[in-house]
Amino acid sequence: MEVYIEKFEAMHNTIYNLVLEDDIDILSGEGINMEYIEKYEKEFNITLPKDLKEYYYYFNHQRVIWSKELVVDGQNMVAKGHFETLDIENALAKKTYFKNAHGEEDLDFFWPENLNEETIQKLNNYFPFDDLGLGYFTLFTVQNNSYSLHLFEPNGEITPLKLDIYQYMDYVLDNYGLNMWTHFIKENTSEHTLDFYNTFFISQLQTINKEVKISNYKQTEKELKRSEEKYTELWDELQSTLVNNENIMIPHIEKNPPIGILSLLKSEQVIGFSLPKEIKELYLTMNGFEFSYFFDEETYIEGNARILKLEELMGGLHGTYRRTWGEHSGENLVWQSNFVVEDPSYVEAVQNLKVLEYITPTLFLCVKFDKVHESYNLYLCQYDDPMRIELSFEEYIQTLFEIKGIKHWQYYYTHKNDFPSLDSLNHVQKEYLTVFRKEPELTHTMRMD
Repeated sequence: MEVYIEKFEAMHNTIYNLVLEDDIDILSGEGINMEYIEKYEKEFNITLPKDLKEYYYYFNHQRVIWSKELVVDGQNMVAKGHFETLDIENALAKKTYFKNAHGEEDLDFFWPENLNEETIQKLNNYFPFDDLGLGYFTLFTVQNNSYSLHLFEPNGEITPLKLDIYQYMDYVLDNYGLNMWTHFIKENTSEHTLDFYNTFFISQLQTINKEVKISNYKQTEKELKRSEEKYTELWDELQSTLVNNENIMIPHIEKNPPIGILSLLKSEQVIGFSLPKEIKELYLTMNGFEFSYFFDEETYIEGNARILKLEELMGGLHGTYRRTWGEHSGENLVWQSNFVVEDPSYVEAVQNLKVLEYITPTLFLCVKFDKVHESYNLYLCQYDDPMRIELSFEEYIQTLFEIKGIKHWQYYYTHKNDFPSLDSLNHVQKEYLTVFRKEPELTHTMRMD
């Protein structure tokens, strides 16, 4: 194990040469004396195998976390690395991490809030070794002076890695702890395929380490065919229009960096099926965005949009900080208005919906995922029951950009039975003409009735 001290130091230097210092968090990890290891063994009534004792003797707690925007085959993407071993006391104590079923905010480490009792009981036989981020962990078990490593995923799956601690460290050194590397070497016991992510992972792997042996990773045969950069083109056109229009006052436009692919996989495990391709493509291009502006000539006119980050979509407006992405993790969090507290029936009507766009403090675009049919629908939620939007996700984003987020445009795409009359809203097209001096060229025509 001593030789790994120099190997990790060399890896650290490589990362600092590849990644901006602000996007790196590295802890070399000093080991602890054998007497302390034996003290913890006695305290927790366990005898660690020689390999694990040796690891804690030389390192005990390491951390290599980094993030880098890459351009691979002309496609912008974000590569992330996350390798963080727990110190021996936290690993053996396990505190309440395995037993917690609600993901309270004050936990140092995150375990999903929606684990069933069977999985919670099963976890009592495991110890956390490496925090891979976003609720993924490498675990170890100890039996008869031997040990084995396993991958734990947020949906509760536990699968063997069939590596010893030295082989595990070799992989980390080769791929710098790149997100999802454990998924491509684990035993495939899940029905969930990684077809969509295969090309992304392999491209990122080769980009950060040109000498890595791809044959060491299990690849799927299916190649990923991505659509053209439609979201980027739409964004660039919107930005140019808002910034260069002399009639628009105080334009604000901002997009977030792309999401990492591990976040998308976690989202799929939360909803129980693969996210629609158009949703994944947006978040691989930008992790949500927002823009706003106003125009005041004869009447006050405004436009705005705020597509939430993926972690907010999955975990409520506090999802970024809570780190809990369970099925109902956004309940009572995403609805920020007083009327929600006053109207319990409304809370019940929207509790299975996840907020996709925060339009106003009382108006939201929501998505309802249907696990049974592996599909989704969009809804506009205000004071009334949720109103179904007659657009797909891709069509919604495209129309949002085309009409520049003019206030109340969404009502023109609600299902007729949900919102039958548009008489009070027919000023939208007039507002558009006032601001942009041309007919809106919409791919999906507004309902005018």
